[in-house]
Amino acid sequence: MSDKERPEAKILEAAIDCINDDGVQGVTVRRIAERAGVNVAAINYYYRSKDRLVDAAMEQTMHNAFDDWMEIIRDRKRPIRARYRDILYEMVWGIASYPGITRAHLYGPIVEGEADTLATGWFSRFFELVSAETTAALPRVEPRVIQAALMELFATALLVPLVRPMFGKVQPFDFTEEQGRGMFVEHLLDTFFRTLGDKHAAESLARGEAVGD
Repeated sequence: MSDKERPEAKILEAAIDCINDDGVQGVTVRRIAERAGVNVAAINYYYRSKDRLVDAAMEQTMHNAFDDWMEIIRDRKRPIRARYRDILYEMVWGIASYPGITRAHLYGPIVEGEADTLATGWFSRFFELVSAETTAALPRVEPRVIQAALMELFATALLVPLVRPMFGKVQPFDFTEEQGRGMFVEHLLDTFFRTLGDKHAAESLARGEAVGD
């Protein structure tokens, strides 16, 4: 039996899907059991309670995203723009595919103003790593300028796909399609590099060259 076929893995995946569809408050053990093809007793056996299962599902979605993103940004053999491109593409794809999960993670920080949540903890560690990698690649740009530009970059990538319905029929990017996501990411990266004060460094990075070439 593969890991994905194990009952606890099927239950966890079903919980993620149910949270995405119904939100954390709307998810029920019975709905999860039906989706996983198991009985309620199996959920109680493997996870003890709905709260523990929900916590495990939320933690798993963080691992699914940030483990990959951190691995990508650490790969210094690739130009930093290429690393950003891969991270942002995966980020936008994840939000477009799992908007309910994204809203669940952002509810505490955005709606409740909570600073200490699962999402803020993961993102803070990721942001520190991205800031360090970018500062090392752009020694002639002030770190605070880099951090401000990075905040704008990732805030836009996180929020724009979620608030897309607000813009009505004016939709330059279709985040559900590969081409639309790619166009959006390239637009963000062009804006990001233009924002940086060091023109030479920005242009070098945009071409995938090392600064100083």
